[in-house]
Amino acid sequence: MVVYVSLIISIFAILVSGVTAWLTFFHRGNLLMTRPSVVYIGPEKEGGGNKFFFRSLMYSTSKRGMVIESLHVRIKCDDYKKDLKIWVYGNRDKLMRGSGLFIPQTGLTFDHHFLLSKNSEVFEISSGDYNITIFANLVGEDKAVELYEFNLTIESLEAGALMIDDDLGIYFDWDPDAQTYDAHLKQL
Repeated sequence: MVVYVSLIISIFAILVSGVTAWLTFFHRGNLLMTRPSVVYIGPEKEGGGNKFFFRSLMYSTSKRGMVIESLHVRIKCDDYKKDLKIWVYGNRDKLMRGSGLFIPQTGLTFDHHFLLSKNSEVFEISSGDYNITIFANLVGEDKAVELYEFNLTIESLEAGALMIDDDLGIYFDWDPDAQTYDAHLKQL
């Protein structure tokens, strides 16, 4: 009888060790992102043209973390679709060109800026309902992973003001009570 109890306890211990090893060393997990707390669409201070910006926490569901090779944003409004593929991240004081970022299980919060390349057509801002999708290219993956998708609305008065004033951008702040983004115009 004692032999059977010892055998059962040993088998259980081996199973627990195996699951722990799998979760800590071998499980790839997923890269996830919280809802952006702030979003900006408008002119870029340096270099001209319009840009897209958001602030969010990104985290890995695995113990070993994940490495992002690049991020890009797809903006759709009616028949208009534009991919912004130049990625810059950091905080207000220090921005860096995105070219690899390790995301641990505890996560990282950064400002993420997206610009058009110099060869691209201009990114026009008009009134309408915008669908925003954020993609990440991960090390070891062939295909981009969709991180987050959300919608924004730019009213015709806001779009008209953006066309008149080149130093005016539109910020969207998340309102958790209303479950929507509140838009407001702001000078650069």
